[in-house]
Amino acid sequence: MFFQTAHYLAIQLAAARLHTRKYAKRSFGSSQLVAQICGQERLVSRTPRLLVRRVENTTKIKLRFVRIGLDTQVGRSLALPTKRRRLVCTQSQRVRETSGSRIAATVLCAFAIGCTTAPTPSKPALEGANIVLVMVDTLRADHLGSFGYARPTSPFLDQLADASIAFSNVVAPASQTVPSMLSLWSGVYPNQHGNQYFPGIRAFRVPTPNTEPKVPDDLPLMAEYLQARGYRTAAVVTNPWLRKSYGFARGFEVYHHLEAVPAPRGPAINDLAREIIDRWKGEKFLLYLHYMDVHIPFDPKPKYRADFPPIDGPSEAISQLKASYEAEIRAIDDYTKEILSELKRAGLADDTLIVFTADHGEEFDEHGGIGHGHALFQELVHVPLMLIHPKLASRYRKIAQPISLVDVFPTVAELVATGDAPPADGRSLVPLIANEDVEVYAKRTLFSELGTATSAVKRGKKLIRTTKKNTTDFKAFDLTEDPRELNPIASGPPWINELRAALQQHAKRTRSQESDNSFGKLDPEVEERVRALGY
Repeated sequence: MFFQTAHYLAIQLAAARLHTRKYAKRSFGSSQLVAQICGQERLVSRTPRLLVRRVENTTKIKLRFVRIGLDTQVGRSLALPTKRRRLVCTQSQRVRETSGSRIAATVLCAFAIGCTTAPTPSKPALEGANIVLVMVDTLRADHLGSFGYARPTSPFLDQLADASIAFSNVVAPASQTVPSMLSLWSGVYPNQHGNQYFPGIRAFRVPTPNTEPKVPDDLPLMAEYLQARGYRTAAVVTNPWLRKSYGFARGFEVYHHLEAVPAPRGPAINDLAREIIDRWKGEKFLLYLHYMDVHIPFDPKPKYRADFPPIDGPSEAISQLKASYEAEIRAIDDYTKEILSELKRAGLADDTLIVFTADHGEEFDEHGGIGHGHALFQELVHVPLMLIHPKLASRYRKIAQPISLVDVFPTVAELVATGDAPPADGRSLVPLIANEDVEVYAKRTLFSELGTATSAVKRGKKLIRTTKKNTTDFKAFDLTEDPRELNPIASGPPWINELRAALQQHAKRTRSQESDNSFGKLDPEVEERVRALGY
């Protein structure tokens, strides 16, 4: 029977703009969907079978509609395509008007067992699209609702995760901003750009204690790459380590580095972002927004603080700290929604690639520490990453294959530009988005670094090597069985030796720091600012 088939999909059609024609006809893979908009509910296709319901007004759709920044619908859905493609049901698709009849549709998987996530054969291409990189400093992935967090820290971001390409297993290259951001911009690990750990106030080992960072002159950066291809480039940055004088402004036509103690909050960033969006809305641009609201010292607004009272924890102080952290994430949730709304207001939502991520996480005594930049456990290096663009809608889903922030540069380069990015440690995620070469990504070894500490992750197995005072310590974890890294594994499993060998090979590629004698001493004013941030 019709209702018994596992391939049954329920479609609710909404007439977004009805032309004078009575029928709308669209190719839907191997099936033909013919909807008699003003007629009765009827079955109109063969495989898979479809049920078409009459809908007189988009505001009266009998489905759970959740409207967010880019008119995205939450749930399992698929937009009617304008080109032939395989009929699939993915996690969530952006609902758009199709050409011709201007019909918008939501397709819900009635039986998930019968749905597939097979993409179209061609790889996605967004040539010339604008890029907005939303970087949330210190945001750990497991404190978002889309990762199972119980408290309501991220209602909008959770909706966005259901309407994006959301990578659920992202490894930050470091647990501190400077090495992680340089790796994102360059596509290479910290051992290649030479900034393994800054600041030096609590470092295991740096070239000189309390030295300032330096972007190597010969290191290609994503902003330079895009600028050379006709992009206007702008940044609004609030982290004191990402200063122009250190080289982080290379490739940016406009680089706003907001100076204050504590760091300026989200509204100040969004005000400048709004000005840039309005100024450049007729041109293609890269806009990088770096938020510090989730970074110590926390100062959430009362309306956010009230929603997150402290709960039981290791101590009252940590409970208070964690509650403030949660409240700040809730604020970032609103600030992100504002930015996407601004893009929509400016008419840029349909041609802008949103990249949402974090540089590292934060520890709340899970392994005996507070803050970040002192270890490489999951709470410090597991971060979110989402890609959103209407042309990616048919591929919206959660992707579990492990990836790294070093993959961002090559991915953006392949999506929006012609030609390949410079050689890097990272790998373009475009084939993975297209569901190609999946096993290649699954078997990668990904690294994180922090001074003389390094971790390697492969297929859910993790090994952390830490060297202090000529003593090297190894800790091994099976993240599939022990995601919180509470039970180190003694030597024995073959994968431990495999990861040890990978760490040794990775160390051989380390850029010589002796050749980089240009690290300058930290400016006293900057040192005061970073100490105010808990360093």
